[in-house]
Amino acid sequence: MAQHRPARRMHLIPRYAGKGPFTLRWAALAVAVVVLVSGATVLTATPSDAGVTMWGHGAPVRTTVVDAGAPLTVGTRFVPSTSGAVVGVRYWKQTADRAAHEGTLWSEDGTLLASVSFEDETASGWQTASLDRPVAVAAGATYVVAYTSPDGRYVATSDFVGRPVTPDLQVDNDDAAVTTVGDGRRFPHQGAPHHQYWVDVVFCPGAAGSATSTSSATARSTATPTPTPTPTSAVTSTPTPTAAPTPTATATRKPARPTTAPAPAPAVPAPTNPKPGPGNTGVPAGTQLTPSDGMTVSTPGAVLDGLDISGTVVISAPGVTIRNSRISGDGFYGVQVVWGSVTITDSEISGFENAIAGNSWTAHRVDIHGVTGDGVKLGSDVTLDASWIHDLDPAPGAHADGAQMQNGVTNLVVTGNTIDVGSGANSAIFLAPDLGPSSPGPVSVNGNWLDGGGYALFCVDGADGRYLVGNISITNNRFGDESRYGPVRITVPVTFSGNVDASGAPVSD
Repeated sequence: MAQHRPARRMHLIPRYAGKGPFTLRWAALAVAVVVLVSGATVLTATPSDAGVTMWGHGAPVRTTVVDAGAPLTVGTRFVPSTSGAVVGVRYWKQTADRAAHEGTLWSEDGTLLASVSFEDETASGWQTASLDRPVAVAAGATYVVAYTSPDGRYVATSDFVGRPVTPDLQVDNDDAAVTTVGDGRRFPHQGAPHHQYWVDVVFCPGAAGSATSTSSATARSTATPTPTPTPTSAVTSTPTPTAAPTPTATATRKPARPTTAPAPAPAVPAPTNPKPGPGNTGVPAGTQLTPSDGMTVSTPGAVLDGLDISGTVVISAPGVTIRNSRISGDGFYGVQVVWGSVTITDSEISGFENAIAGNSWTAHRVDIHGVTGDGVKLGSDVTLDASWIHDLDPAPGAHADGAQMQNGVTNLVVTGNTIDVGSGANSAIFLAPDLGPSSPGPVSVNGNWLDGGGYALFCVDGADGRYLVGNISITNNRFGDESRYGPVRITVPVTFSGNVDASGAPVSD
C-alpha cells in the first residue's frame, strides 16, 4: 500500500480543499534524538556551549554522494521555534572534497543575512564556521542556511523523514531541502521534497544578535572527525520510505480576489493535437521492456530507454532522457528531480504517491494513473504536454490533484493534456503557491481537457494571501461536466479566454 500523504489544512471556503504546508508536532525529550525511519538510525545530540544544532554531531546515514559537475549551492530551510541568534554555519563533508566552501544564511525573501568562509577544514565530517557577529532570528520566521560546493559535489539523503535533535529548530521535510546552480551569491530556492542536504546552523536560543543585510566572516573549522558515509555509484537503488506522522489541519479563511492585476500573459494558440488518451500516450505498442530497479541518475545526458523500472528514478544531473519506459512503485515519487533536468517521453508512471516532482522537467505523451496523491507536482521550468492523467487512487485524507502547483514558480506550461481525476479527487489542476515565494510567473494552462474533483481547476493565492504568482494565462481549455461544483474557482488575477464546457458553451471565471 502506498504511503499516505500528510493531511492538509482546510480553508473555510465552500467547496474548496486547500493545500498548505503541514504543521509539524514536536516532542521535547530529555535527550534529543533524530530517527531516520528508513534505516532505523539514530543521531544523538551532544551538548555544546556554542549553541544547539539541527542535526547533532553524528554521521548522516543512507547518503548518496552527488557530483553535479558545476558549482552548486545546497541548503536547509528551517524555522526557529524561539527567538535567538545564529552564530555559525555547518555542513557535512564527504571524503576527497578538497574545494573551498562558503556558508550563507538567508531570510525567506532571499535577503543575504550572513556569509562566511570555511578554513582549515578536516578531511571529512561536520565542518563548522563561526560568524563574525551573531545574526538575530525571530521565532516562527523562515530562514535558509546553505553552503556552496564549487565543484558540485555534495551529500544527500533521499526520502528523508527525520526530525532535528532540538525542539528549538524546526524543518518541514516536504520543503526543507533547497538548491540553486552557481555560487553563494544566488539564493537557493529550488525545492527537493523529502531530501536532506545536511546543512545546519549553530543556534543560541534567546541570545541577541545583530541582524544586518549582509555579513561576512573568516572562520576556522571546528569539525569533530566522524565516520564518513560510503559514496554510492551514479545509479543506485532507491529505498521505500516509511510513513511520517500526520499533522493537524488548521482552519483559515481565504481573502478576496486582489484588485491589482499583474502584466497580462501573452496570447497562446490552442494546441491542435488529438485528445490524449490510451491510444496516443504511454509506452508504444510492441515495445520490448527490460526489467530494472529504481535508481539515482547522476550522469549528465544519460538516456533510459525501453526499461520496466520498479521504484523511484531520482534525477541528479542535467539533460537526462527517459523514453519508451514504464515506471511503477509505491514510494513518494515515480520521477523526482533533485537537481538537473529530465525529459520523459512516451512512458507510463503508476502506483506512486506522486508521479513526477521537482523543477526542470518535461513530460510528453506520458500516461499517469493509479497514484495515491497528486499526478504531478508542478515546479519551475516545467512543461506538461500531450499527456494523460487519470484514474487517481487517493489515499484516505489526501486531497488529490491531477497536477498541483504549491510553490512560486517561473516558466510553467501545461498544454494539450487530458486530466480527468474523477469524483474522489480535489481538482484536475490546482494552482496555489502556499509554500512561496511570490513570483512573476509566467504560467500557461492552455488547450487542456479537464474534468473531475470539486472544481476542475483551482487558481488561488498562497498561504492566505501571502504569496502570489503573476502572469497566469488560462486559455482554450475544455471542461467536462463531472466536477461537483463547477469548472473553475479563481481568486487571483489571470488572463482567461477561449475556455468552454463539454457542450461548447463559454466558461467564465
